[in-house]
Amino acid sequence: MNILGPLLLGAIAVTLFATWIYALISAIKNERLDSTMRLTWVIVIIFVTGIGALLYLLIAPNRPRPEEQVLDEWNRRQARMRH
Repeated sequence: MNILGPLLLGAIAVTLFATWIYALISAIKNERLDSTMRLTWVIVIIFVTGIGALLYLLIAPNRPRPEEQVLDEWNRRQARMRH
């Protein structure tokens, strides 16, 4: 019997599950997200499983904090006023 196929599929399944769990925990703990965005990402990760977790890991962790967005906007306005 060939056992390599089921072992490979099992390893892939465990890896995908671990990635899903990591994305879920990361979304819950991500301080760069406000509570609404955090809840939205948790719902997306739970109901869209693999794709939702992948999207979260690619998009959300790099999102600036709300106060950073305000500061960036302030700096842009100041730069426009100087010119």
